[in-house]
Amino acid sequence: MLLRIGVFSYCIWIVVLGEDNKILAGIIGSAILIGLIGGYWDYIDVILRFNPESISRTITIVACTLIAIAGIAIQVRSANGKASKK
Repeated sequence: MLLRIGVFSYCIWIVVLGEDNKILAGIIGSAILIGLIGGYWDYIDVILRFNPESISRTITIVACTLIAIAGIAIQVRSANGKASKK
């Protein structure tokens, strides 16, 4: 799993940097993502079937964290814009 995540992260890094291998990185990244989902589907199915409370708790925590990160990013961006205008 760590190897898959490492290669997937490298593919994202290639796409972010804008190197010439964007198409290859996209193909490899999507194949690895599909493999990650398929390789752990049985585990995900067991969790969803027998422990739905932890799934809803995890989704709530992740959603609140993403909202907080977005709010912080907006505040930092607006603060930087005000500081550069002075």
